[in-house]
Order: sequence, then structure tokens, then C-alpha cells
Amino acid sequence: MVLPEIPTDWNIAVNLELQRLLLSLLLSFLLGMVISFIYKKTNRGFSYESSFAYTLVLITIIISSIMVTIGSNVALSLGLIGSLSIIRFRTAIKNSIDMAFLFWTIAIGLASGAQNYQVAVITTITLGVIILLLNKWKIFFRANSDYIAIIQSAPKQNVEQFTNIFRKNAIDWRVNSSVSNSDGLEITYSIQPRKKIEMTEVIQELNKLQTVKNVSLLTPETNLFI
Repeated sequence: MVLPEIPTDWNIAVNLELQRLLLSLLLSFLLGMVISFIYKKTNRGFSYESSFAYTLVLITIIISSIMVTIGSNVALSLGLIGSLSIIRFRTAIKNSIDMAFLFWTIAIGLASGAQNYQVAVITTITLGVIILLLNKWKIFFRANSDYIAIIQSAPKQNVEQFTNIFRKNAIDWRVNSSVSNSDGLEITYSIQPRKKIEMTEVIQELNKLQTVKNVSLLTPETNLFI
């Protein structure tokens, strides 16, 4: 039995499609690594998760493969959109900059999968340079950050001692919560220094009060009180 010969043109077309697929996936992987590196380099606070940086690379590759699969097939694209609409995020993204990086990887995956390689590369380089410069110059970061101060003391504590220390160090304050029971008193303050000071010295000064048991200081970047 003689098998029919496969047309040469068909073989060439398959090879070209395979080359485009591999090139798209390779480029999306490399650009995803660049995005992940910039995310790690510029991330602030304890909210950084290595798994999210790992996810950025995977999303870039996955979106690129989806775009290669869709191609110019409108019916298939609508079907994929419908199937993806049932996917829900189980983990909330606390930091807004994480969402920006997520959209960045999606955009690069779309460009790579659509064979718009120049768009993908130029966009990655441009956004990467902008993010690194903004991070270096700290244009949108305030010099005097807000803090959350949690002070635990004896039940009968004169809270004016706390506010006097804040006032002496030029710190604006606001009481967020106050809990008093037989075990002691816990007051949570929102504080903001009006000038650049060492907050460790303020904490030490509060701890020197005889009735103070513990002082905790949190910054918004920790995301611990959100």
C-alpha cells in the first residue's frame, strides 16, 4: 500500500507556523522574565511575593499561546473569551502596582502572540525604563510616610502622655480605635510626621513610659493593617 505524498507547500506552511509559534513563545518568555525582574527590583514593602513574579512570566507565555491559537478565527476567539469569563481570582491583589504589572504582561503576551514583535519589545523597554526612573527618583513617594502606632499599656493609662510625645516630635495623630479591659488598654493611632524624624526614637520614648507594655509601628507598605 502506497501512502499519498504530502504536498510540499503544506509542509512549508506547517514549518512556518511552528517557527512562528516557537518564536512567539520564546519572546514572550524572555520579555516576561524582564518584567518579572523589574517587578522584583522596584517592589516595596512586605507585600512582595515571589510566586507573583513567577506568575507574571507564565501569564505572558499563556496569553501568547492563546493569541497564536486564535489567529484570525473570530468564532474561536469568542468561544475562548466565553470560557475565560468563568475564571475568578481567589486571591485579592492588595497592591495596585501589582495590577499594573499584570496588565503589562497581558499586553506583551497579546503582542507576541500576534507576531507584533517590535511592539512587544519596544513597549517592554519603554515601560521598563519609565518604571525604573520613577522608582529611582521617587517622584510619587512622600518623604514623610503615614504610620499606624499600636500602643498597649496598663488599664489606667494617661493617654495625654502619648499625645505629648507626638506633639513634641511634630507628629500629627488621630485615634483609630481604643480598647480597654481588665488586661490593659490598647490604642491605635494614625500618625504622620510633619518633618523627617527617626521613628525608632519615638518608639523608644514611648516604651520608656512605666505603664507601657508594648509599642508596634506599621507602615502602609506592609499591608498588615488593610
